[in-house]
Amino acid sequence: NDVIGLDYALFTANYDVVTDGDMRYRNLFDAMVDTVYSAIEKVDVPYLQKDDGLDRAARISIHVPESGWPSRGSSGGSAAADAKVYEATVCDASTYNQNLVNHVAQGTPKSPGMPVQTYVFALFNENLKPGAETERNFGLFYPNMQPVYNINFPENIQPPSLISSPSFMLRCRSNKLAMVM
Repeated sequence: NDVIGLDYALFTANYDVVTDGDMRYRNLFDAMVDTVYSAIEKVDVPYLQKDDGLDRAARISIHVPESGWPSRGSSGGSAAADAKVYEATVCDASTYNQNLVNHVAQGTPKSPGMPVQTYVFALFNENLKPGAETERNFGLFYPNMQPVYNINFPENIQPPSLISSPSFMLRCRSNKLAMVM
């Protein structure tokens, strides 16, 4: 099947979508991160081969430089008649980003409990950016600083003031999510 289910992409699947040996995946994010861990395990680097009880993946901290979901736009329109067109919605963007924030501190099936340092793309919609409508609508906020939708951050995180800090990223560090300004 060449279609990725929306529930798998949005962290909402309540069943194992993909099974890879002993690893079971209910979301695409974990599967992609664990693919990187699996590639790292195959690299022949002395630092990764120390005999101290840690597996190779545990020696490396994975950082996800961008992860997000558009709130507007479509995946096509001029494609073949049988092609499926996905229309981005505020509801799906909110679901994805909220579930991402809630999930990254848990680790992945391959590295449970190891937080994945993740940066949310993007803080602001880029209404003047050329290109596809989806590309202009990944922001948590409109250019006028009004929220596109609300994200509930864990209690130990206080989002920064947008006026004093116009750019920030979510970071998972020391098993807790924190804001990086």
